[in-house]
Amino acid sequence: MHPHNFCKTINIDGTPIEFEFNTMNVQAVELFQVYFSRNNERQKRRFHMQRNAEGEFYITDKHTLLAGLDIPAQVLADAILDEHGLR
Repeated sequence: MHPHNFCKTINIDGTPIEFEFNTMNVQAVELFQVYFSRNNERQKRRFHMQRNAEGEFYITDKHTLLAGLDIPAQVLADAILDEHGLR
């Protein structure tokens, strides 16, 4: 399956948040820009998830996330893998 953009709602600290996953590579499932907004923020926040040599996705720029917001990278990684039939 080719990489594609998708959205997934994930509960973070008891609050459902919609994440938009935008692929940065049309040939391989390896790098995504991930957008989200919280508490009706107008401005969406963005971070990147990349696949490492072991095939695991991780957040490359955690410093851009909100302080006190615990976004579970594994849950987001699972969403990418499930959406693309890689598990």
